[in-house]
Order: sequence, then structure tokens, then C-alpha cells
Amino acid sequence: MPTVVPLEAPRLRLRALAMADATAVAAYGSDPEVSRYVSWPRRRSIEDAHAFSRYAIAAAEEGRELIWAIVEHATGTVIGTVGLRLQGHRVELGYALAQRHWGRGFATEAAALVVEKIGLEREGRLRGWAVMPSLGAVPRDCWCYARLK
Repeated sequence: MPTVVPLEAPRLRLRALAMADATAVAAYGSDPEVSRYVSWPRRRSIEDAHAFSRYAIAAAEEGRELIWAIVEHATGTVIGTVGLRLQGHRVELGYALAQRHWGRGFATEAAALVVEKIGLEREGRLRGWAVMPSLGAVPRDCWCYARLK
């Protein structure tokens, strides 16, 4: 069964999400700009963040999803999450990052750690693949990665 193993980069540490992270999750998850392009509804309260943390822990234990807390080395602060949704022979990668950390390459660095860990390479773009609830019912494009032999 896959597990959420800690991953390290020069500026970030990825680790399993914990219940103690709910305050940080609520802080960025309640921001409408952060939740604008994700596949989950905005987390409007600390209770929503606790529910997400419980979900993340259970999903990892059951082998359905792997969700890492993104921790900035410089501050030791949880600044977002990155995760893999396991669906048979395919996976979906997603992330959310506190808005004040946008534009600094943290999401790219975190996603690259996860993609590298599982050995994927970018294959192409899937047009109209995923619906983002905050943007309406129109499906959006997604990048497709594959494990190449």
C-alpha cells in the first residue's frame, strides 16, 4: 500500500498532513482565490479544515490518496498541500498554496518532488478534463504525466 513518505527539497519539506495542521489549512483554504482552481469547495471554517485533515489521514491509510503538508524550511510553517489521488492505473496530482506564497515556485517545487518520487514524465495536455467547482461547470485542461519505460 502506498504511504505518505517525507520528501525534502532545498526550500521545502513535504510530510503527512496531521490534525495539528488544521489551522493552517483553514487559513489558506478559506481564501476564495486559493480555492478558485481546485476540485474541492472552499473550506469556510476550522471545522471544514478538521474534516479535510481527517479525510486526508483516512484516505492515506486506505490507499486512496496521498496528501502531503507543504512546510517552508525557513519558517517551519505549513503553507499548503500537495496530493495524489490514486485511481487504478492513473493518478491525479493537485495542490493548494497560501496566496502570500504564490509566485515563488513553491507549488512547482512541491509537485516536482511528488512527480519525481513516483517516476512520472510529462506526456501532454488533456483538454476539458476536470471541472473546478469555483469556476463553474465548464471542464478545464490538465497536464498528463506517465511512467515511461
